[in-house]
Amino acid sequence: MIVVDDHEFVVNAVADLLHSPALDVYVAESAEHALTLCKAYAVDVAFIDARMQPISGIRLIGMIHKKYPAVKIVGMTTFNEEATIAEFIKAGVVGFLAKGKLNKPALLNCVHAVLAGETFFSLEVKKIMADVGTKQLLANTHLSVREYEIAVSLSKGNSAKEIGDQLGISKNTVDDYKKTMMEKTGAKNSNELVSFLHRNGLM
Repeated sequence: MIVVDDHEFVVNAVADLLHSPALDVYVAESAEHALTLCKAYAVDVAFIDARMQPISGIRLIGMIHKKYPAVKIVGMTTFNEEATIAEFIKAGVVGFLAKGKLNKPALLNCVHAVLAGETFFSLEVKKIMADVGTKQLLANTHLSVREYEIAVSLSKGNSAKEIGDQLGISKNTVDDYKKTMMEKTGAKNSNELVSFLHRNGLM
């Protein structure tokens, strides 16, 4: 199995918690490294953080599903906000864990559950899902994967042309995504958009 997070401390801490004579655990600090590990080893479970750069964890999930459909994916994030949970559900994870609540029993229980073909969601996530409902969670999703990537680049002060060059899309397409995000959030410009996303835990 693999643990994917772009923070070295986090990825190593989770791997240490998973350590067991019966489990082979590899770590990756980027989406590219994770895909390399999937190609090199018979990966059965992948623990993936949502907010990585330059390729987000949500986008990586789609890439793994396409190339290695047998891999069972568990999402991880520091935040329990509804939008992130909804993105994970849409991406097709079989489990979700809040990084602030991680411990060895929870991780191993999760591994055993997903390998047995079951789903595994932490109590906090189950509560959110019960309170809001899956349909409402999906409706409350604020950003698509592409929108999130563009928002991150905007927060760094990059222009639409620079973002387009980075992502391999046109400047006009970037502007269209930006316009959609502003309509969703009620923001009047890029600064207001980025501020809204930060305030609501979406970046």
